[in-house]
Amino acid sequence: MFRADTLFFKIGTWIWIPALLAGLWFARTGFSEYSHLLTCNIRLHTGIPCPSCGGTRALYYFLQGRIGKSLTYNPIVVYAAVAYMHFMFYYAYRKYITKTIAEKM
Repeated sequence: MFRADTLFFKIGTWIWIPALLAGLWFARTGFSEYSHLLTCNIRLHTGIPCPSCGGTRALYYFLQGRIGKSLTYNPIVVYAAVAYMHFMFYYAYRKYITKTIAEKM
């Protein structure tokens, strides 16, 4: 059985390039074409904003490099990106440089 952090690291190394490319495409052209399809169903049906409301716009501005505007829509996008990068770099450091991670537990 693999460790959970090893599994997350392997998934992250295989998914981040296609996800980054899709995100950059979305930030450049996709948002203007498909933004009408991205309405929050919870807010639409209940009128109450959910914790992720504004996440799409925040991701859009984050991928454009407008961090301040991204923080105003939903700060969790920036925090999640920082946490993800921290995990990936720290795990790679522990695995490949200090070699302190066992493959299986």
